[in-house]
Amino acid sequence: MVVVVADVHKRTHTFVAVDEVGRKLGQLQVEAPTAGHAKALAWTRRAFGHGLALVPTPHRFELAGQTLYTWCALDTLIFPTILGLPAQVQSPCHTTGAPVRLSLDATGVAGLEPQAAVVSLVDPADLTSIRSAFGNEVHFFASPETAQPWLQEHPGAAVLPIARAHQLARPLAQSLLVARAPKGCC
Repeated sequence: MVVVVADVHKRTHTFVAVDEVGRKLGQLQVEAPTAGHAKALAWTRRAFGHGLALVPTPHRFELAGQTLYTWCALDTLIFPTILGLPAQVQSPCHTTGAPVRLSLDATGVAGLEPQAAVVSLVDPADLTSIRSAFGNEVHFFASPETAQPWLQEHPGAAVLPIARAHQLARPLAQSLLVARAPKGCC
């Protein structure tokens, strides 16, 4: 969980994002007028607010004893790296509804049931809404065979073993970490 706190002054407002144990994740100082507030809101959404939710979705994501949810299957593979914490995931197979369970840490997939489970990936044609163009089409499947009907309906899409998808997602997660690091840090 990420909490953003504000230090409000007459001319400037400073926003600091911290994780559940109080570690500073990022900081932004803006001018006090409304334009500064819009910039701060955009910063928090871009750096911390996308992908994790308290509202239930099919992708249950347990982290540090907290049950959260992600928008798509790929998010479950990215957030352990971003947050530096292990996670347990349970999500239904998109075709059969059978549970797909995995354990992840920052280095990879530590456990997977069923072992043959795969994740779908699509090439989003329209990036104006990453959630509808991409996230709504990234699912877990119990096996490559159970993914076949979905693949037939989505030409150009593919399924990958979950460990391979995690390997491909790690650079994305690392880029998100670099993008949110304050200047002069790290």
